[in-house]
Amino acid sequence: MKGVSAFDSDRTEGPTEADWAEDETPRRPPAYDGDGLKEPESGPSVKTIGGDKIRPVEGVSAIDRDGKVEPTEADSTGDEKERKLPAYDGGKEPEIGPSVKTIGGDEIRPVAQDGFPSGPSGYPPEPPPEFSHYDAKKDEDDDGNVFTHDHHLNRDGEALYRFLLQEGAKPPTVTALFFGCHQETHTRQVTRTDSDGRTYTATETYTETITDFAFEIDLTQHLLPEPHGPPVWIVGDREPAHRGTRKRQVDNTPYMVGDETSTTDLEAGKKAMSTRSNWRRKATDVEKGSAKGRKDRRFTWGLPAWVLLPGETPGTEANLEDPVARDVFQSAVNTKLEGIDDSNLRPPVRTLRDWADEYTTSKRMLKEFVFAKEVYGWNWGQLEAALKSVIAANYSQAGTTGVTFRFQHNQVSVRGDNKLSKMLSNLGWYLLLWILLIYPLVIWPFKRFSSYGGGDWHVAGSSFALTKWVHLTDSRPGQTAEEYQAEYNKNHPSLVAEPRKLLLKQTPSGVSQLVGLREGEWFARWKDTVGALVRQRHVSYANPLKTPMNIRADGIGRGLDGYGSNLQS
Repeated sequence: MKGVSAFDSDRTEGPTEADWAEDETPRRPPAYDGDGLKEPESGPSVKTIGGDKIRPVEGVSAIDRDGKVEPTEADSTGDEKERKLPAYDGGKEPEIGPSVKTIGGDEIRPVAQDGFPSGPSGYPPEPPPEFSHYDAKKDEDDDGNVFTHDHHLNRDGEALYRFLLQEGAKPPTVTALFFGCHQETHTRQVTRTDSDGRTYTATETYTETITDFAFEIDLTQHLLPEPHGPPVWIVGDREPAHRGTRKRQVDNTPYMVGDETSTTDLEAGKKAMSTRSNWRRKATDVEKGSAKGRKDRRFTWGLPAWVLLPGETPGTEANLEDPVARDVFQSAVNTKLEGIDDSNLRPPVRTLRDWADEYTTSKRMLKEFVFAKEVYGWNWGQLEAALKSVIAANYSQAGTTGVTFRFQHNQVSVRGDNKLSKMLSNLGWYLLLWILLIYPLVIWPFKRFSSYGGGDWHVAGSSFALTKWVHLTDSRPGQTAEEYQAEYNKNHPSLVAEPRKLLLKQTPSGVSQLVGLREGEWFARWKDTVGALVRQRHVSYANPLKTPMNIRADGIGRGLDGYGSNLQS
């Protein structure tokens, strides 16, 4: 795409027509430099699900059906302003599957479709200062997780903040790993020599592990695209987490006293955090145990971090940083569980930028900032149980079988830029320090107890959905799903969706549509393939499978008269 760069501070003109390509996500206009230059004009409006238009003007928060509404002062006040990310000029983004079409045939475009991905949330809360794009030196571990010891990221909070947003926008990879093995006992003749130097033959018994099947199925292709990038969440104040030390802590700010959100409470909480010793304390063993249980349940049920679980204390759920994201993801979780609450999403007391500034000012040598990337939308526990049943029905050996969901490229780590920290990131040096007993006797006590030793920040992350509810903007409060379907079919006779493929629900703000492939639909597509691969003792460590086998067309009986029709009847 030709035209104005996203952060071209030397340009005094707005974006040209070349900056906007047909059917592409608009590139962001140049940042306003405050020197009396003309504000950049917005590009063409973008149509949403219901035919509404959203003008890509910084600060506009309301939907403009006619495309004529200009931003008001209220749209860009306080901490609610949009913040744009620098243009991405790196390599090719990971593919995350085809675009998703909604009821009206509109598309939710995938991340990086035009080569310039939006960052997590798409719009952090305050306008950026003057900033030039910086490419940090980084590496990857065996699981594809990014880590860096970059000097600039350890000194500049803004650079660290943008690096986390840029890396956090890249989707993780998800695969389902199937394996089965059994042990066999065999005997063999071996020749040995006794103490007198005489040789003799003896029978030896040994056990061998036989791999019966091992293969992977790709699930990354089913991750839903986010027009503005995945939402960024900040850990809840009452959730035990590493907040710059080796011990997990909780924050008890005035903001958390009541359940109602107010500007006064939020500002009081921010002020209180400036004297963190008054409000931050070590988590109790009970709190840490409860936190582990919540983490396990969220993963098993496929819920995002900002959902309040049944019976849990408000404040243990994560907060979404961006106000637009809080509106978009409110009541958007797809689950059949009772008591799940994602209808009261609140802003965090401390933003990601605040945590980045705290990290860069820390003097700890072995410090580390960890940004997590999670996947939600499927009930992993139920899907695992269903797949194990398929294996059991097709595996006759008395062996060991299992199904594992493997997540890779799902973490970004920024570590100290000193020699000691770099040595500990190198596996060879790390093992040598253990062998020489330097690590357990010297480094570990220094890292654990010294105020200049280790410190971890596990306070933020981004989330990627497999399924979610999307609000239909042309619906109205009080309208039922049946009324919306009938009205839409009447107004759009040429775009009538198949009823069996359409899932709608009524919400307080109107009607929402479920998008994405549900785990039950995926299981129905793949169960025959999984069973066939288990029976065939398929072993493959190459690329994960992306499409199921056509069992009916390629199975036993192909070519027999009437075989296909009998299966279809």
